Amino acid sequence: MIVSFQHLPIKRKLMAVMMLASSTALLLACLGFVTFQMIGFIRSEKQNLATLGDVIAANSTAALSFHDQASAVETLHGLGAEPRILRACLYGRDGSLFATYYRGGIQPSCPAMVPSGSAQLIEHGRLTVSRDVVLDGERIGTLCLQADLAPEVMAYLRRAAIILVSVMGASLLATLGLSRKLQRFISDPILRLATVARIVTDKKDYSVRAEQESHDETGLLTAVFNEMLGQIQQRDGALRLANEELEKRVLERAEELRASEATIRSVFLAAPVGICILKDRVIQSANEYWSETFGHPKESIIGRSPRLFYESDEEFERAGHELYDHLKDRGVQWIETRLRHGDGSFRNVVINAALLRRGDPSAGVVVVIHDITEVKRAEEALHLSEQQLRQSQKMEAMGRLAGGVAHDFNNLLTVMAGYCGILLDETDPAHPNRRCIEEIQQAAERAAALTRQLLAFSRKQVLQPKVLDLNEVVSGLDKMLRRLIGEDIELRTDLQPDLDHVKADPGQIEQVVMNLAVNARDAMPRGGKLTIQTSNLLLDSSTFEGDRELVAGCYVMLAVTDTGIGMGDDVKAHLFEPFFTTKGVGKGTGLGLATCYGIIKQSGGDIRVYSEPGHGTTFKIYLPRVSEKAAGAGGASRTAALPRGTETILVVEDEPGVRRLTCATLRTCGYNVIESCDGADGLRVAREHDLQKIDLAVSDVIMPNMSGKELADQLRVLRPDMKILLTSGYTDDALAHHGVLEAGLAFLEKPFSRASLAQKVRDVLDERQ
Repeated sequence: MIVSFQHLPIKRKLMAVMMLASSTALLLACLGFVTFQMIGFIRSEKQNLATLGDVIAANSTAALSFHDQASAVETLHGLGAEPRILRACLYGRDGSLFATYYRGGIQPSCPAMVPSGSAQLIEHGRLTVSRDVVLDGERIGTLCLQADLAPEVMAYLRRAAIILVSVMGASLLATLGLSRKLQRFISDPILRLATVARIVTDKKDYSVRAEQESHDETGLLTAVFNEMLGQIQQRDGALRLANEELEKRVLERAEELRASEATIRSVFLAAPVGICILKDRVIQSANEYWSETFGHPKESIIGRSPRLFYESDEEFERAGHELYDHLKDRGVQWIETRLRHGDGSFRNVVINAALLRRGDPSAGVVVVIHDITEVKRAEEALHLSEQQLRQSQKMEAMGRLAGGVAHDFNNLLTVMAGYCGILLDETDPAHPNRRCIEEIQQAAERAAALTRQLLAFSRKQVLQPKVLDLNEVVSGLDKMLRRLIGEDIELRTDLQPDLDHVKADPGQIEQVVMNLAVNARDAMPRGGKLTIQTSNLLLDSSTFEGDRELVAGCYVMLAVTDTGIGMGDDVKAHLFEPFFTTKGVGKGTGLGLATCYGIIKQSGGDIRVYSEPGHGTTFKIYLPRVSEKAAGAGGASRTAALPRGTETILVVEDEPGVRRLTCATLRTCGYNVIESCDGADGLRVAREHDLQKIDLAVSDVIMPNMSGKELADQLRVLRPDMKILLTSGYTDDALAHHGVLEAGLAFLEKPFSRASLAQKVRDVLDERQ
């Protein structure tokens, strides 16, 4: 019903609403009026019945007072004149029924006695009233009357219904007439407006207009509609002009696109990058650069899969997934890979791919190839250079740290070793403390050896070649090597007893052995065997045929062999190059073997490597044999007498402990010693004394105010024939910076012993000018 009402025309809806509203209003008004009249009627009847009850109660006073029941009944029967009274009951003082009246002889039960005036009840159209019978202010009984109002009420309701139907009928007729008037003023203009809108919609004719018949809301709606049609007509004209202009531009753009397509095709064919079109993962077209870069004629690759550019199916599928999986979402993608050239080699490339139609891989993919082979090589070279620079900076920093530490440490060791020597000279061999002093001196010597190794590792040691016994060098490193390689590697030595001597720097040779041992340890991650062997060799021209590095002669061989993973020819070809390493990032500097190579070459020897993957590695070092005896062989014992003299010596040293030890040692040897705390003070002291009486100046190199080299230059100006002996614990860089390493200057490295100091002083004094 609601749906059918919604589809009714507006005039029908308006009529229905008005009739429903008017009918409802009239009905409510009639119901209110009838209800009001009924309430007034019942109130009037109550008042009349109460008045009648008061009269009967007053007339029944005497009958109740004298208990005259007949008189009471007669009084009650007087109610017969009132047709509305159904019954009347008179009750005595105690509530017993005293007299009754029933209309028409019917004897229904008497109504219950209720307090006088306190209850007036209407039940089924019947009204009951109760009144008290009073005598001298005292209640002597109660009268109950019951009247039937139903006939009168029904007659009243019939009259009201007739009036209501008449009024509603007249109202509906008036409403119908009014609704027709409203239809003419409201719904009819809307219908005419809808008819015009239909014409505009069907014929697309925006020139028609709706007739405006009034200036009310419907008239305003019609005016707005006509204004809207005018604007639409104006915009329609502008749109037609725009369409004509657009068609003209489309034609021009199509011509431009044809020209652009020709240009793009020219660029495609002549571009300096490889370009191809793929559809269903098959090459549809490619430019000349692609053919030139990858060595395949263009005709031979059209219609083929890009698989021919990849080494394996797995590599091809992986590259395809990287491209196509992201092209669906992003529309573009790039990857870095390698493609096979026609000659079998591989080129590093960057592939840029884009969908010809976004979101539709089936439409095809344009692929641009950038050959970055040379760029990758340049990047690798740059990366290697950066690594070499960083490693060089690290080694430089380590060298500076080692030099600074070594200087201070050498000063302390000089004092310790010197005073131990003094105590040994003054202590009887049988004294129980002599052994303790010897242990302290040996510890100082080992500390000095460790310092030399530190400087050798950082390549900051002043070179001091000595005649060596390689067996003693290897034996001295035994404990350190065992700690260095770990417990899972077995260390074996095979040393020839009558090994010839060589001339080299002991610290550098120790560094070579340690570097080779470290490399052997890294080549045996799961443990193994490390063998160090020495032997004498006689090499003739046939030993190394065609090799001019080694000349015929006698050599001492030092071989280091491991049972590790070995290496191939490609690694051996670069093994001794600086910064070349096969270890992971951060696990090797690439300087170890390069340093070994340089040390052996500087010592006049050569180093060779023999290795195969899985069969271990052997490094063989060849050093020329010398006929001299090793240092210390046949030398004086610790208790041998120190060289003596009577000359005058100027000692310039800023470290108090070293200065006191040096002066005490020289005085013990019989020299006349003059002390000074720095270079400027030494020059002042020398001028205050007779310069001709000072035979030797022993000076530290690095001092405040004036260095030892500057002091030596000043003293030589004052006395050209004065002997100069410089001492220092600094590295070769610092000494070279101060000009100490130039020819003509004697030098003694710290830490030095009392014997080496005394011997060096004697040698400098005894040598001829």
